[in-house]
Amino acid sequence: MIIKKIEENLGKKDGTHRLVGLWDSILLEGQGTIPHYHENMEEIYYIISGQALMTINGDTELVDEEDIIYIAPRKNHSIRQTGDLPLRYITVSIDIRKNPRIPSQSHYI
Repeated sequence: MIIKKIEENLGKKDGTHRLVGLWDSILLEGQGTIPHYHENMEEIYYIISGQALMTINGDTELVDEEDIIYIAPRKNHSIRQTGDLPLRYITVSIDIRKNPRIPSQSHYI
């Protein structure tokens, strides 16, 4: 599994405090994530290439290139590579708490 991760301090300069993380992941043959959930986060998965089985709260579907998957908070989920090609996908995590944001100054005139 290869993961490139951008997080920590993301948004402090531009005010996007709801964006918790952005991951570019590659899963090789048969690799996957363990089932898990996030109490206060929404996630969006964008499949760049390959195929996978995506399970959300016990429902499993085949996902492939250009699919976008929304995962609501507190939904147990996992993804497992299937098919002949490595699975590459982007994950965006968004904080849904009511006040995670600090107002930013406008950079426009």
